[in-house]
Amino acid sequence: MLSCRDASRLISDGLDRRLTPAERWRLRLHLLLCAPCCRFRRGARWLHEALRLAPADVELPPDARGRIGLALERAAREE
Repeated sequence: MLSCRDASRLISDGLDRRLTPAERWRLRLHLLLCAPCCRFRRGARWLHEALRLAPADVELPPDARGRIGLALERAAREE
């Protein structure tokens, strides 16, 4: 069975590309048993759609960009 880390990667990958049948099957099985990953999937889908619908000329404030950059750096170190 997938770990939550692997499931979250597949959830994110699935927003950008079509998952293989094996990936979809493994992810669905994991989601049947893992409420936190289901919540992550819902949130990721919501964010993906919100960003898709956002006007192109919207810019993040500098402090928000800084917080996002720090979060990305922290996540990269954890991998």
